[in-house]
Amino acid sequence: MQNTLQQKKQLLLVEDDATNAFVIRKFLESNFDIKYVTNANSAIEALKTQTIDAVLMDINLGDEDIDGIQTLKMIRKMPQNNHLPVIAVTAYAMMGDKERFLKEGFNDYVAKPVEKMLLISTISKQINN
Repeated sequence: MQNTLQQKKQLLLVEDDATNAFVIRKFLESNFDIKYVTNANSAIEALKTQTIDAVLMDINLGDEDIDGIQTLKMIRKMPQNNHLPVIAVTAYAMMGDKERFLKEGFNDYVAKPVEKMLLISTISKQINN
C-alpha cells in the first residue's frame, strides 16, 4: 500500500536578493520544502550535508566573486550532484539568454519576474524527469 502522505521535495534556492527570495519562497512553500541560501559557498555546503531534489539558481549573485554559472560548475564537480536538476532563475531574459544558460549546463530556465505556475511546472518537470 502506497503512503498517501508523500514527503515534499527538497529545493535549494540560491538567491542574493531578499525580496526575490521571499516571493519565490511564498510561491513554492505549499508544494516544496525550501532551503534558502544567499551565495555560492553556502549552496555548496548545503549540497554536501543535505539531500536536495533540485536547485533554483540566480545568475547574478550580487557582489560575490562567484556567479550562478560558476556555482553550477562547482556543483557538477560533486559526483553525487552530476545529475541534480539546476534551474536558472534570472533577470537575464533577452533573446538568446535561455539558450546560453542551457548550453552552460543548466537543466532549465525561468525568467524574472517569476510567474508562479511556470516556476512550479518547470520544477516539477525537472524533478520528475
